[in-house]
Amino acid sequence: MTYLSSLLLDIPGVEHGFETSGNLTLPEGTRYCAQAHGTHIIDADVEGRDERPVADALFSRGVRGAVAVITADCLPVLVASVDQPFVAAIHAGWQGLKAGILGNSIGRLEKEGASLAGLRIVIGPSIGPCCYEVNRKFVEGIEYADSHLWQNDSPPWTPHRVPPASAPWVEPEVTHNEAWFDLRKYALHHLVASGVSIEQIQVLEHCTYCHSADLGSYRRRSHQAEPKSFQYSWIRRYRDPIC
Repeated sequence: MTYLSSLLLDIPGVEHGFETSGNLTLPEGTRYCAQAHGTHIIDADVEGRDERPVADALFSRGVRGAVAVITADCLPVLVASVDQPFVAAIHAGWQGLKAGILGNSIGRLEKEGASLAGLRIVIGPSIGPCCYEVNRKFVEGIEYADSHLWQNDSPPWTPHRVPPASAPWVEPEVTHNEAWFDLRKYALHHLVASGVSIEQIQVLEHCTYCHSADLGSYRRRSHQAEPKSFQYSWIRRYRDPIC
């Protein structure tokens, strides 16, 4: 299955897809990186086509095809500009978010000449707060690093499980019952801190753990026997929308 964003569909010249491993229709020549839960973003237009450098984000000006990331609970984040040729794909798990992958990626796009106000950002299928159970030590580490981001808002976790956005295909296995983490909300805090407005962002609320068997989940796979599967999230600009 391929999940799509209405926000990106509204941008002329941009194609994208959040795809499950059972329905791969990736453009030929799609570029990836060797993901490391870090903060590095690379210019896919200058990398050799057969190279796969260590990074967690790629951007392009539409010169050499699609850029993509691979996820199985982490956030796949796709970015496009409405007035310039930039597109980007970002892999953002909790470690990358804590380290600053989103702020670093947005800053790099601005440095390259992208307009901050012109960016449109979509968070694709990922583990939801309905299924991302964590312990108190995890929460304390996030709070120590980033509590300044939500001084005027609620933190990205709750002491009780959040109901799933849709009827669950499977229920999560509960072990700690201490806190339920909202990876998407954590990302939103970082994006807003980078100068992006909420109106520029769309969140697809399909939980990789409980929404569908088509969605690969690292955490679900650790709880029950099933083959590995992933999401392949890609974006490209096939023509200059200004022309």
